[in-house]
Amino acid sequence: MTLRACLLLLVAGLALGQDEQPITRLFDGDRQVPEDNLIHRFTGDAVLANDKLRVVISQAARRVEVHAKTATGLKHRAAIHHAGTPKIIENNSSAVMVEAAGLRFRLTTGEAILELRANETLTNVTVQSNSRFVVVPDYFGDDVVYDTATARGLYLPAENFCLNLLDGGDAIMMTVWQSRNQDVWLDANSNRIRCLKGKSIWLAFLEAPGIWHTDASSVQPPFPAKWRESQRIVYPLDRDAATPLTVTCPTDVMRNTLGVGPCQYILACEGLAAQGDPTPNSVMTWVEKQFAQKKDKRTTDDIKERLHQMTEHVAHARSRIERYAEFAGQVRKLSAADSFRSLIDDLDRSVTNGLAAPDRVRQLANEVVALIGKENALAPCQRLGKQLRSIGAIQDGALARCRMAVRRLRQQSRTGTVSGTAEVQRLAEQMLEVR
Repeated sequence: MTLRACLLLLVAGLALGQDEQPITRLFDGDRQVPEDNLIHRFTGDAVLANDKLRVVISQAARRVEVHAKTATGLKHRAAIHHAGTPKIIENNSSAVMVEAAGLRFRLTTGEAILELRANETLTNVTVQSNSRFVVVPDYFGDDVVYDTATARGLYLPAENFCLNLLDGGDAIMMTVWQSRNQDVWLDANSNRIRCLKGKSIWLAFLEAPGIWHTDASSVQPPFPAKWRESQRIVYPLDRDAATPLTVTCPTDVMRNTLGVGPCQYILACEGLAAQGDPTPNSVMTWVEKQFAQKKDKRTTDDIKERLHQMTEHVAHARSRIERYAEFAGQVRKLSAADSFRSLIDDLDRSVTNGLAAPDRVRQLANEVVALIGKENALAPCQRLGKQLRSIGAIQDGALARCRMAVRRLRQQSRTGTVSGTAEVQRLAEQMLEVR
């Protein structure tokens, strides 16, 4: 970071004051651009600021520098190798957006998230960070972890997001992209993300001392959450009931950007998302509420309809898992199959574990219906709900693990030189299409 950039950050920080309000502001060098002014012409660097981030668009250096506010001051977190003459698109206390050479940068109030929007002329954006590891999370299976010291031109088996664990253990940069067609490549400390017109890319910065570490036995987590350990890497994946509201976890970012949680995300990837969320967990939560409030007789028709939708959903999910079994069989017949043996075996195991029987779900659903109107029916309904949720969770996990296996197979086939690899890639791309 240049001395000029340091001075700009210092001035912007002083202008916001010691007790910062969670509002956004825009600066031209060391001078604040008045709110609602959209015609201002920049004479210096553009600085987008809120109480979490400082983003400096440097025309001279042709870089965009991102700094996060920490307990010990501002720290450099990322650089985007793209810049041009800044033009103001939005400028108010809720959000500021500046465009430079076809790429828009948007910062909103109270969020440590920088949104990027590209026009049709940009093919990709390169984001550099001081990363030690890059993680492709799998909510229901094993994460994929890469050491940036050895990563060179590596295509990531990620569909919408990945985590850069920044050196020092005090920060995570989560990169989220809106479309699964926006491929991402890892090269040392750089993420190269494909741009699509009208599709956003978000950079979210999660800050806390010890937010990730490599020694679960001796390091005390800095806050309560659902901590994930994968290949000796420990980080917070999701919040629990005790997680402070001031803490942001990757799942929070996922909901704030893509608008979905883990289960909904997996179902959307598989083309199984439906209005009303007919998953066993969602349906039984609603049904149990009807029994708890003594409304089961009045809502009999609704209960039966939702249970029917749930049964159909499980059957559709099973059909999708059976398609993964067919895919594995197709790959095994190819000349390149031996190069992907372990991934195909993983896929077969996931298929076997996830073939929930729709007949069993239908039987349990009928037992729930039989409870309608009976005294003290809530407890047995909850017991049936527990069984149905378990089936749903196993099925969700199988879908996630199957999809990850195919994504990894696609990754390996893109860089493979063995005869038949192109056909493996074609089949994998076809399998990953939303149906």
